[in-house]
Amino acid sequence: MAKASSKKSITGRLIAIGVVVAAVVAGAIGVSVANAVRAGGQTPTIVKVATDSDSYDDIWDAVNQTLAAENANIEVQLVKMDGSQINGATVKKEVDLNAFQHRAYLDDQIKESGYKLQVFANTLIQPLNVYSDKIKSLDDLKDGDTIAVPNNPTNLGRALKVLEAGGVLKTNPDKGYLPTVADITENPKNIQIKEVASTQIPKLLPDVTAGIINANTAVDAGLNPRDDSIFSVPVNPNDIYNKPWINLIAGRTGEQGNPVYRKIVEAYGSEAVKKVIDEKHTADSIYTYENLLDKPEA
Repeated sequence: MAKASSKKSITGRLIAIGVVVAAVVAGAIGVSVANAVRAGGQTPTIVKVATDSDSYDDIWDAVNQTLAAENANIEVQLVKMDGSQINGATVKKEVDLNAFQHRAYLDDQIKESGYKLQVFANTLIQPLNVYSDKIKSLDDLKDGDTIAVPNNPTNLGRALKVLEAGGVLKTNPDKGYLPTVADITENPKNIQIKEVASTQIPKLLPDVTAGIINANTAVDAGLNPRDDSIFSVPVNPNDIYNKPWINLIAGRTGEQGNPVYRKIVEAYGSEAVKKVIDEKHTADSIYTYENLLDKPEA
């Protein structure tokens, strides 16, 4: 009798275990099914967008929220890279789109490297302001002081034009919006221009008199472009002078008709994106969105 009872007990335990396992499996299947239903039964199309900063992640969150609300079944995945590598990676199809540069930088890269890239949309303008730990105004500059500026040609040229607007120096007008240090025609205080990688300029502020820093780099360094800068040039997006400095979404030439990319470009123009910029980025950006997918001259 004891043996029979023992066998019944073991059998009972096995049945109980089987029931539990079945319930767990059923539950897991149920969750998977529910997730599949929520996702429309399809795995979303992942689009890799290269950026060089964390400053605007919240904007891309809003893009993803818009795509989800539209049941587009598309998800943007941000890929953080060094800015100097992004256009090459886009051409090589290591990423799908990029959103880190202004038009002047893209034009320079295309001219220098022959990249087959196209502007898909204008997005915003970031101010390029002057910051300092040592002076409160450009009027406080003394003879021989040093100002750090970005060392890539486009932002260097823009930085020199900022200093020109601030009355620090003058450049050769024939060089347009991209003068070099060699194009400085007047420098009454003999200001020394120190060309360095833009991301290093915030770290150099204790060692130089001032530095000129793009808004996203400033934000990443804990600076507020509106409150912490000592000089800024008013940005009017309708001024033709500002066209080179409008940031953009870029993709490979010939892929403007890709329906997935079109959805992403359209989502950047959504009310959700406008709201994020209005609430969180008025100090560092001016929204200048324009869909350029059907404008081949862009």
